[in-house]
Amino acid sequence: MADAAFKVAGITGGMNHETGLISFVQPWWIPDLESAFSIGEPYVLEEIPMIDRSFGVWDSNFTQNGYQIGIRYEGIAPGGPEEREGSWEYDGEWKEEPIEKHWNMPLFKKEYGAYFDEAGKLRVPEFLPKGSQAPAAAGQGFGLGSDADEDIVNPLLGHETYPLYLAVYSRTYLRRSFPVSVVAAVGSIIDTPEGILGTPEGRNWLFTPPRISKRGNAIEVTERLKMSPPGGWPEAIFDLSTSGAKAIRESPRNRATLPARD
Repeated sequence: MADAAFKVAGITGGMNHETGLISFVQPWWIPDLESAFSIGEPYVLEEIPMIDRSFGVWDSNFTQNGYQIGIRYEGIAPGGPEEREGSWEYDGEWKEEPIEKHWNMPLFKKEYGAYFDEAGKLRVPEFLPKGSQAPAAAGQGFGLGSDADEDIVNPLLGHETYPLYLAVYSRTYLRRSFPVSVVAAVGSIIDTPEGILGTPEGRNWLFTPPRISKRGNAIEVTERLKMSPPGGWPEAIFDLSTSGAKAIRESPRNRATLPARD
């Protein structure tokens, strides 16, 4: 008669205290390979489910000594809130953009004399227009107006790109049910995400498609918001481009659970 399977000492695992995710591996000794696919409890701690298993020979020199199997469990403990605070990340960067895409083209044309040539390239004169109040190149002070005694070199001369400050804010957390309202929020625009101290003047944030995955008995959600260029996101355009999310957003069932829109 074959020896009975038994749990082996040496359980390993851990818990993320920000999201509440518990993950651990329970090792077993089993007498034969057939048991590798059936041994173990489907749930532990009442509702944390079995996720997967790995197994191998107990001693590679003696196959008759049985097998060791590791069963992995993952999820959140019973009880507790529907959703935990989770963790967040703010990722900012400078991005070089073609100067033709600059957000304040009216200023370029008025104060720097900018214009577009036949090929669509932005051009500027060598010197600032008389009367310009634009900052001059380093060491030349400011544009002094039409009564200036000398020409002021145009500080935009020779520049083909400009640095644009961009940022993405993401928040990751676990909840017990699928976040319908998060999907419905795609395309929504808000002034400042919760948790951020401030947003540069003239900018706002766009809800982009989230990442959602099953983690045992829980749902892991990563919300992503993208900061706009100066001037803000054009809300009318994103309402048109997210018609599916908008339909969910405007349904009576989900309207009350959406993030506030300014």
